[in-house]
Amino acid sequence: MTNVVLPHNQEKMNRRRWHKLSCLVAASYGIWLLTGFTLPISLQETPDYSYKWSSGETRHPLEQFDFSQGNWRAVIVLSINERSDKPFGYAYGNVLCTSDVAVLNQLREVRFIAGESDVSTVTSGLYLLKDGKRMFGTGIVLEEVSEGMQSRDFGWIAPVDVGALHKVCGQFSRSWLPVVFY
Repeated sequence: MTNVVLPHNQEKMNRRRWHKLSCLVAASYGIWLLTGFTLPISLQETPDYSYKWSSGETRHPLEQFDFSQGNWRAVIVLSINERSDKPFGYAYGNVLCTSDVAVLNQLREVRFIAGESDVSTVTSGLYLLKDGKRMFGTGIVLEEVSEGMQSRDFGWIAPVDVGALHKVCGQFSRSWLPVVFY
């Protein structure tokens, strides 16, 4: 003998499920608002960088990107350790974003100099997405006393002009989404 669920009981069960799901979503959103912690979810691999740097070489690492073509977005995912080490003026939160072409162009114009070694403690990242597809990704350090990028492709690079990377990244806004895909 099979149990038959009456339409009225099925409707009641569906309402309970929706109520539980709504409560879960509301609680998650509330916790997110209080803590400022956005869940970053990486869905793509970072493509290899097309140019190898030599020690002491000075370049613009993003010079090959034309931010006027397509829909670009930059995402900075900060580790929990670096979130508190950021200089004053940065937006609060662990995921900072911009799709402002002027800010992206400023980022592209920052000149970097290649170091002789790698920095193994880089836990935050900078990602560029064009039309939702990841075009560039690198480790990034935005601490009060240190700034630069680290990649397996080009090693450690630091801005030629101290504070230049802070100046640009300080213009990024906090993500107001509880989850960010990059």
